[in-house]
Amino acid sequence: MAFLNFVNSLGFVSTQSGINWGHSSGHVVNYDAYIPIRKNIIINNPGLIPRKSDQNTPFFVTWDNGVTMQMTFEGTQTINGVNYPKQLSSHPNKNDLGYYLRNRMKLFLPDGNLDSRIITLQDLNNYGTTGVNLTYTDRYYCSFK
Repeated sequence: MAFLNFVNSLGFVSTQSGINWGHSSGHVVNYDAYIPIRKNIIINNPGLIPRKSDQNTPFFVTWDNGVTMQMTFEGTQTINGVNYPKQLSSHPNKNDLGYYLRNRMKLFLPDGNLDSRIITLQDLNNYGTTGVNLTYTDRYYCSFK
């Protein structure tokens, strides 16, 4: 099992990537989100994250509450001359993950609509975790609690 943290090594939650990807200036839409895969996760958990040649093929992830979501490994980072993905994203809609995480965190506006604001470290701490536990046995499993 590996803990994929939304908090970076400086102790911050990015305002334009990861859980807040939908706030970047790139080709994104509101609620887009991804789970970052940092180099130390790949190094310390051999076999958990496939090499880049195996990525971008959609697969199903089962969440701790029973929800199943189609996802892909995306992006590229090189470790010891080998290319690995740098993020885990919902597929085909990048905002499915963002909707899901915000619903789990109960980030709603007073009118009952989902809040699209930037998620902060305080929001994650209030929820009770700053990231996702990822495991693989016969398939991938994520826990966000």
